[in-house]
Amino acid sequence: MPSNLIRPAFVPLNHARAGSSRDHSATTEVTTSRPDSGRTLAVAAAGTALVLVAFTVPLATISGTATDLGAGPGAQAWVLSSMSVGSAAGLLSSGTIGDDYGRRRTFLAGALLLAASSLLGALAPTALVLIIARIVQGLGGAAMLACGLGLVGQASARATDRRPSGASWLPTRNTAAGKTNPPHQSRDEFTRTAVHQHEKDDRSSLMRATLIYGAGDVRVEDVPDPVVQEPTDAVVRVLRGAICGSHLWPYGSRPATGQGEPIGHEFLGVVEDVGAEVSGFKRGDVVVAPFAFADNTCEFCVEGLHTSCPHGGVWGVGGVNGGQAEAVRVPLAQGTLVKLPVGEDSVLLPSLLTLADVFSTGHHAAFKAGIAPGTSVTVIGDGAVGLLAVLAASGSAPS
Repeated sequence: MPSNLIRPAFVPLNHARAGSSRDHSATTEVTTSRPDSGRTLAVAAAGTALVLVAFTVPLATISGTATDLGAGPGAQAWVLSSMSVGSAAGLLSSGTIGDDYGRRRTFLAGALLLAASSLLGALAPTALVLIIARIVQGLGGAAMLACGLGLVGQASARATDRRPSGASWLPTRNTAAGKTNPPHQSRDEFTRTAVHQHEKDDRSSLMRATLIYGAGDVRVEDVPDPVVQEPTDAVVRVLRGAICGSHLWPYGSRPATGQGEPIGHEFLGVVEDVGAEVSGFKRGDVVVAPFAFADNTCEFCVEGLHTSCPHGGVWGVGGVNGGQAEAVRVPLAQGTLVKLPVGEDSVLLPSLLTLADVFSTGHHAAFKAGIAPGTSVTVIGDGAVGLLAVLAASGSAPS
C-alpha cells in the first residue's frame, strides 16, 4: 500500500561492482548519476543532430535524383513526401516500442534502419526503391529522434540528480556528526548527498540500504552487497521501490534498538545473478517481486495462499534484504519473481511497481467479491488499495 513511489537514492550498484574505489574511512558524497550518463548524452545528442541533417540536406538534390531515375510528376511527389510518411509512422510507434524494449535499443535500431535505408536510397535503381528507402529513413529517423530526445532528457535529469519529492520524508543518519537529520530536510539534502563515515573493514563490495532503528529513526547506510547463497536464489538490482502504508506503524511506534533492520517489501528491478536451480530467468531480465516470497509449488501456494508457504517468508527478516535497497537477494526466485515485458528504462516502471502489492491487493479484493459487469459495489476506504480496488472493479470481470 504505497504512499509514494521512489527511486533508490544511492550510488548505482553496477558502479560499485565495476571496481570503483570508495574510502570508507572518509566522508563520501552519494549521487544517483550513472557513470555513463555523459556518454549517453553525447551519443543521443549526436544521433539527433544526424537525423536532422539526414532529413534536411537531401531535399536539395532529391528532385534531380528522381528525375534521373525516370520518375514522373506523381512519383516525384511521392519521393519528396515519402520520408514524412515514414516519420509520422515512426513517431506514432516509437514511444510504445521504446517503452517495451527500452529507449537505447530502439535508438540503436533506428540508427541501423537510417544507415541501411540511406545506403539503399543512394544506390536505388528505380524511383520505387527510392520511395521505399525514404519511408524507411523516416521510420528510423523518427525512432532516433524520439528516443534520442528522451535519452537526452533522462541523462540530463540524472546528471542533476533530480528526484521525486516523496522521497524526502525519510531521515538520514549523519554519522560524521553523530545525529539524525530531520525528516523535513529538503529534497536536495536527502537525494543529492548523504554524508556517512565507516570504519575500514575487509568487505570488498557494499551497497546502500534503508534500515529502521526505531520510531522516527530511519537511516540509509552501507551494507554488504547481496550474493547468491542458495541454488534457488537470485540477486535483483532494484530500479523502483515503494513506501507502504504499513511502514508507518513501525515508523510511529517501533521500540528503539541498537541494530537497524532492513525495510521495504515492494520493488522491481533487473536480475543480476541466479542460482544453479533457477530456470526461466537470466541476467538483464526486468522482474517484479510480490510482498512475500514463496516456492509456488507447495499445497498452500497451489491454493493461492502464498503467504502461508512453509518454505517462504517476508522481506527484511531472517537475513533477507529489504526492498528499499540497491539490490535484494531473492530466495525461492523461480517461484517468487515475475518477468516483465519491458526494458529497464521504460516509463511504465512506476505503474508496474503497483503489481508488487497495492494493485494486486485491490484486484484480489474485487475478485473475491465476485464483481461482474453491471454489479454495484461499495469500496470502504479510499487509500491506495481502495482506489485500485475501484479501478479493478470498474474494468471487465476478473478472470
